[in-house]
Amino acid sequence: MSNHYQATMLRADRLRADAPKTNHILHLILTLITAGLWVFVWIIVGLSNQHRAHYAIKEAKQHEARALRILEEGGL
Repeated sequence: MSNHYQATMLRADRLRADAPKTNHILHLILTLITAGLWVFVWIIVGLSNQHRAHYAIKEAKQHEARALRILEEGGL
């Protein structure tokens, strides 16, 4: 396989791995400690991370499609 294909797939893998994730256990503990007040922060963080993760995964799919085009063009 070509180096360009491998680099493109590696970038897609990194984008998926680096997509933001919400630490639900931490937020649950903080919500319990603050008698429920932290739940508002948890909701905002969760929605923000979901939005950013959506675009990271979308970009990863674009990299995967580009890698497939490299293979189809004879980049083996």
